Amino acid sequence: LRDALLMGLAQAAALVPGVSRWGATISWGRFLGFARAAATRFAFLLAIPAVVGAGLFQLSEIPGGDNAYGWG
Repeated sequence: LRDALLMGLAQAAALVPGVSRWGATISWGRFLGFARAAATRFAFLLAIPAVVGAGLFQLSEIPGGDNAYGWG
C-alpha cells in the first residue's frame, strides 16, 4: 500500500511543468527498490489509463474540430 501511494504521488508530480510522468514513475520505482525492468513495465502499464482517459475526454471534440486532412 505504501509503495502504491508513493507511486501515485510520483504520478501527481507530473502536474508540475517540466516533470515527466514517465520519468517520475520510473525514478520513484527505482528509489523504492524495483528492478529497472519492473519500474519501466509499471510506468508503461500506468500510462494506459491516462492515455485512454485523455482520448475519451477529447472524443467529443472530433466532429466540430478543424481538420485540414479530412476524416480519411
